[in-house]
Amino acid sequence: MVVLNYGAGSYVVHIVGVDVPKDERIANQAKEFVSSLVLGKNARVRLASRLDNGELVCQLYTADPGAGIKDVGVELLRAGLAQRQQAEDYQLGYKYSELSVAQREARAAKRGVWTLAPPN
Repeated sequence: MVVLNYGAGSYVVHIVGVDVPKDERIANQAKEFVSSLVLGKNARVRLASRLDNGELVCQLYTADPGAGIKDVGVELLRAGLAQRQQAEDYQLGYKYSELSVAQREARAAKRGVWTLAPPN
């Protein structure tokens, strides 16, 4: 979950397509990673849905002057700091399997959640 402040108010945003890591250490790394991508930068959202409590489920993009526009959900998966939700990428708003590709890349490189022992 990310809180985006637009001056006159704020939005609570859940990043579409990613599940929060269960491991506290990885979850803290994910929080720091998202902060580094978004904090103090311009952000854009592409609305997927709205929860009953008014919170948004979105694709979250950040504009970094040096690195360009980044999809925060894809970057989280690529870093191994989250897992893809159980759905087809197109059902989550991704036409080109971006989420699956990023997760496969992290798994192959054994990053983040992919370094943990599987649960018994």
